Amino acid sequence: MMKKTILTVSCALILTACGGGGGSDTSPKNPADGSVIQQPANDLSNAKELIQTVNNIVAYYDGFADISERYQQPIQAINGTTSDLIDAADIVITLVRLAQADAGGSNKTYTAKDLEKLLALGGFTQEYNIKNNTLQVVTSANSVKVSGTLKAETFQNFDFDKAQQDNWPDGWFSNPEYAIYGDEMAITVGNFTVEEPVLDQVNTTLNATIGANSILEVQNLANNKKAKLSFSNTSAIAVTYADAMKMDERAAEELPQNAQLKFLNVQFESEGLTAILTEFSAQAKVAKLTDGVASYDQLIPAEIILKGSLDLNDELLQLDAKLNLNNDFNKVYNILVETPDNFMDASVYLKLAGNLKGAQATTKPFVLSVNAKRSELTKGTANIEVAVDKSVLDINLVAQQLNAEPFLSAVIKNKTGASVTIENIDTFTQADIMVNGKSQGKVTKNSTGNYIASFVDNQILVIAP
Repeated sequence: MMKKTILTVSCALILTACGGGGGSDTSPKNPADGSVIQQPANDLSNAKELIQTVNNIVAYYDGFADISERYQQPIQAINGTTSDLIDAADIVITLVRLAQADAGGSNKTYTAKDLEKLLALGGFTQEYNIKNNTLQVVTSANSVKVSGTLKAETFQNFDFDKAQQDNWPDGWFSNPEYAIYGDEMAITVGNFTVEEPVLDQVNTTLNATIGANSILEVQNLANNKKAKLSFSNTSAIAVTYADAMKMDERAAEELPQNAQLKFLNVQFESEGLTAILTEFSAQAKVAKLTDGVASYDQLIPAEIILKGSLDLNDELLQLDAKLNLNNDFNKVYNILVETPDNFMDASVYLKLAGNLKGAQATTKPFVLSVNAKRSELTKGTANIEVAVDKSVLDINLVAQQLNAEPFLSAVIKNKTGASVTIENIDTFTQADIMVNGKSQGKVTKNSTGNYIASFVDNQILVIAP
């Protein structure tokens, strides 16, 4: 049960990869309703209350078919589809730029065939493999409107074997015949309106806006995951390059050093989740990567911020989340090997709050807060606070040996100071229930895999399975 409590409530899949910290207050309050948590009569009562709190929360969670999957879903849905949405937006924005540059501020309508010709002339045929294109682009002054559908694959790598077989023909590296594509997407664009400045001016930064009522929908055809963005308000995009020059004269393969999205009041739908986000921000930076043979630059997400509300299984949750990749983007990283100077340095903050239905469909106040980070090769830390009605737990985790065979250690405690320390969740057999530096009992895992709490007054409590 202890293992279940730690792993399910703490979003274990995320935390094992990343990891966080915690603490208590001299006047502790319940994050679910703001009430002051009363101090137990004595240390023994405090120890028993910790075990009862564990049982209360687990009993509430037992009303869900799969608690781990339930609370991982918002982050997994966003993580699993954000890159597809960014790729889809990149394709649409590329077409917008090409059409706008070609139109020169005049009123023109571009068919799918017109757009594919512009891609070829602009040198983008290698970057995307576009099929079943029905897009239409309409330009007017500094505004461009896009609608229609297409399928697209993104560039993954060069087909070196084919190029070698053909004796490395001239221009092979810009010829789509020598490119390997993947991550096929079906993209739907509805009334997608973009405004951006004239591209023949010298600048390092391109600023653009997405108009209200624009819709962008993408389905990854490999994993069948879908995501949809609907814009209620105007949102902003900024792309910054290393050197100043005319945007329409930049080489097709030139990557920006930084790309930022700031979407305000958008609706995000993915994997059964509907999020109405007051803010959805993302920042991507160019990273220098190598596989030990070839080196290349690639834009990767460095920060994602989400604020708003989630409709998950017809229950409304308030969301506040921030994900950061903290690596030094001036260094070269080997994507195949992790070392003390070459690993993913990441941090996660997540807070979900609302009134949810637990066991027996009873609605109770609920708060889940996660602060997690991995700033070392071998170790990640996490702090989780979970509150259900009047029951509150803090769980401090340390994920160790992340570069080998990871294991989790944990401290489970309540707001009034009682705690249980587990050195290794997988090999756990027994631990003391500590209050004010003194053991008031023990938690033991018996031969049948059940957990028992025994106290110094000989009382025994069974911990919920």
